[in-house]
Amino acid sequence: MRNALGKAAIWITAAATLLCGVAVNASAAEPTPQQAAQTALDAANKRVADLKPAADAAKAEEAKGTLGFFTENGSTEAVADVDGTTFGRTSWWKYVNLGQKGDATSLENLKASIAYIRKLNEIRTENHLATFKVDDFAMARTEVNADYDAVEFEHHNFLNAENIASGFNNPEEAFDMWYTQEKAVYDAAIAAGQTPNYSTTGHYQNIVNSRWVTTGFGLQTKGGYGYTGVNDFEDTATGKTYTVDEYEAKVDAYIGKINNAIAPYDQALKDQEAAQKALDKANADAAKPQQNDKQPTDDNSGKQTQNQQPTQPQNKDSAIHPTSADSHSDNATSNNPVSGNQVGNSTQRNTQTLAKTGVAVNLVIAIAFSAMLAGACLLCLNKIKR
Repeated sequence: MRNALGKAAIWITAAATLLCGVAVNASAAEPTPQQAAQTALDAANKRVADLKPAADAAKAEEAKGTLGFFTENGSTEAVADVDGTTFGRTSWWKYVNLGQKGDATSLENLKASIAYIRKLNEIRTENHLATFKVDDFAMARTEVNADYDAVEFEHHNFLNAENIASGFNNPEEAFDMWYTQEKAVYDAAIAAGQTPNYSTTGHYQNIVNSRWVTTGFGLQTKGGYGYTGVNDFEDTATGKTYTVDEYEAKVDAYIGKINNAIAPYDQALKDQEAAQKALDKANADAAKPQQNDKQPTDDNSGKQTQNQQPTQPQNKDSAIHPTSADSHSDNATSNNPVSGNQVGNSTQRNTQTLAKTGVAVNLVIAIAFSAMLAGACLLCLNKIKR
């Protein structure tokens, strides 16, 4: 008897559980387009908030320009040059605008200057000379000088030797002035048994001077007429030196670290904007009147009826004469053209009908199954009585 009662309890519990599940399933509704859009916007807002602190810190670092790069490298002499300490923030330093676009201290121009040092070393190799190493101090000094020379074109505060030029757009143009043209003058003087004049061949002589071992290159582009460039040379390095490849790798790593924090945040802002537009559209769509649900027409008796379509006049020639391409396109599926709103409303009603049908089917199945369970329970009770 107890076994029978236990079985009956199990069946009844199972039936109750199933009915609860069906009830939950029937009551659970799909999120509306507005709810889905709001959920997406909430997620986008959170991502923006999560990424903002790192992006703000990266943008502050980027605004420092090469000052941040030299500081991270621990190059105190270079830091003192670009932050104005060396020059007392007057005179030679007054044209420096740290990190600003076009300034020689911008990270963009720091990166661009490496191509000029690489070209310089190609020329050194052609002349069977040791290639130049790079140090932060020489780079900082040429940056300050390039900003100054873009305004007051003259040599000042240079290291052991210096080449300056203005109005060029790439390494080939700069070194055509400094090297190719002056080399031709130098070689002609030697061929004539003369001593080349430094005032007319000094740039060339600086480039091929074997005494110089370290170099720096500064580029300024704020003038709008090409680059102003400064190339300084040292016979003794100040601080740690690097090959061109090593230096470029350090610059790329530093810029990459900044970009890796800023780029995801910028993308998150775009995603946030798109999510807001999607929510605005969902709200606007929901606010539109359902034009096809009630479409009054005149029944010639002064009263209005709902969803009554006006009859169309029959065209005797419609079966004989083909319609135009546009007409065929418009009337391919129905004699009565349907607007975009009407199609949308019809689709929405069909979707709602299907959803209601699905719930009804679930309920019918659940009721049938419950009836089977109830029958099983009655059988168990009959056994108990016996």
